[in-house]
Amino acid sequence: FAALMAAVPADASPASTEPTPDPPAVAVDTAEPAAAVDVAQQLAEIETERQAVLATIERVSFTATVTSSFTGQPDSTQRHDVIVHADGSLWATDPDGGWQSFDPRDGTVRGAWVDDTGSLQFQELSGQTSNHLPLASGMGVSPPWAGIALAPDADFTIDEVVVDGRPAWLVASRSASLPIPPTTASGAQLDTWTIDQGTGFVVASSTTSDLLGPDGAISGRSVTTTTLDDLTVGTPLPIVFPGSFPGGAEV
Repeated sequence: FAALMAAVPADASPASTEPTPDPPAVAVDTAEPAAAVDVAQQLAEIETERQAVLATIERVSFTATVTSSFTGQPDSTQRHDVIVHADGSLWATDPDGGWQSFDPRDGTVRGAWVDDTGSLQFQELSGQTSNHLPLASGMGVSPPWAGIALAPDADFTIDEVVVDGRPAWLVASRSASLPIPPTTASGAQLDTWTIDQGTGFVVASSTTSDLLGPDGAISGRSVTTTTLDDLTVGTPLPIVFPGSFPGGAEV
């Protein structure tokens, strides 16, 4: 904020023999400065706005691309075509023939994926309350408020930005290396989330971590980025939802 200053003109009048009156009392503002808004509170307010926007969207589809890189290793990329409905129903497929689903009617997560040998593997998890697990693990769509619990001592910042002409929130979490023995030490980490204000979706996120060697020095870096593209409203679930396993499959 700009400070405004006014010059006081010099008094050119003759000296006076009258006693000089005491200067008027100056009011002093003793109020404490406004406290900074807690990051958890800001994220809670963003989540309230986000949920209000999401509540207006009954069906949406998008392509989620997750790219991972590690120093000295080739990059790897996962891509899923995802459909999500307002009740939490989720259906996702990948180019290799794998699929994932969440059925809110019975809280079941189902999935099939191709392993290194080219064979399909199957998994089913019961008693889930939301589709957060497949969204986070398979598609990299993880909201920042989860990071508060994972790294409560991290330095969080929240900014309003414009991405592709659309207003968005950019949330960043910076954590320093943990001062513990080198064999189990954790390097510094930077996490970012870009939340589109118009749809409430986390349209991009990234995690950058320093990798430490046995001596505790930085030996490399890992970077994971997630982007959502081709957001389309109104996409129905396929008739194969929630997916089934072939007879005799080991689940």
